[in-house]
Amino acid sequence: MIKKLLILTLICTLASCASVLPPDYKGLTSSMMNADNNIKKISLGMTKEQVITIMGEHYEIIGSKEDELLLGYKAYDYGIYKLRFVNNKLMEWAKDWLPQYYNKDSSYNSTKTKDNSSMRAHLDAHRKAMLSTATSDIQRDAINIHMDAHSKAVSGE
Repeated sequence: MIKKLLILTLICTLASCASVLPPDYKGLTSSMMNADNNIKKISLGMTKEQVITIMGEHYEIIGSKEDELLLGYKAYDYGIYKLRFVNNKLMEWAKDWLPQYYNKDSSYNSTKTKDNSSMRAHLDAHRKAMLSTATSDIQRDAINIHMDAHSKAVSGE
């Protein structure tokens, strides 16, 4: 009975996390999940076409002027890779983090909100459910490290 309850708790926890994933609009979700790996394959000096072949078609044009183009690739961790091309050559790239909850009064990279208690409650429940299924100290440590990172992101640390 306890084993069935633990399995049910794990399934519910995973299902609750899966519900916050964006729908896979023509590969967007997989593109976002692969952005961190794909960015490692690009090099300065590549053409826009070479970068798009590696990073994928799911980009946004987030800036443009005369001979410059700024493309953005969203990452799964609320980050966005900004790639700057000059004369069709990749000159630089950087990763910024997007706010989880857009608030016009907050600075661009601030994830702080006036009340994120519901997110904290969700993360606490998620942590407890995951810890209840852990079978070793190593698993518990990994879960706590993972959940601490989520908590810090929510609180804006």
